[in-house]
Amino acid sequence: GRSLLQANRFNDAAREILDVLVAHPDHAELLALLDQVESQRRKFRARQGIEQRVKEIKVKINREKFSEAIALADETIATLGPDTDVSQLRKSAQVEIQAREKKRLQEQTIEDIRLLTQSGKFDDATRTLDDAVSKKLFDPLDSRAQRAADEIAASRNTAKKEPAVPRAGIPKSFSKEYAFLQKKSEIDTPPAAENMTLMEAPDARASVG
Repeated sequence: GRSLLQANRFNDAAREILDVLVAHPDHAELLALLDQVESQRRKFRARQGIEQRVKEIKVKINREKFSEAIALADETIATLGPDTDVSQLRKSAQVEIQAREKKRLQEQTIEDIRLLTQSGKFDDATRTLDDAVSKKLFDPLDSRAQRAADEIAASRNTAKKEPAVPRAGIPKSFSKEYAFLQKKSEIDTPPAAENMTLMEAPDARASVG
């Protein structure tokens, strides 16, 4: 019985022991060995079940089905008991989910800052960036955060240098000046020859004389 047990041949071991127990039902050593066989068989089957689950969890992680991997790991621990490999795979899937969610938030925050900057809302863009950094959404040396800060500063400086856009229409002061110049031009322009009288036209006086 012990030889068969060491070879993980649980069914054969149990059969051998039971055959002897028919003749010696109170044999203490055989009864203890039978209990050991049953215990080892349960552990072996549980180990096989866990190994199969470990393979399935790894497949889900490789296919980036992290939520399903975590759910399967939880079910495995609940039904087959705690296991180091299953717990480690669950942790890996959870870390991957958190990393992807952080990356998504980073990309969304950068896009929000860009839109605020393009709209000229520089203070709002700066506050959004500062808030993200304070919450450790970006690492202190993250190049994306530094580029966003540089873009805000550059856009702010550009906005300060741009001249104010004039209002539509001609200003009143310009209209008055234009009217004065137009009137002055009319005064300075000599009248056309056909509008002169005979006495006013020099050539006409010469021909009469």
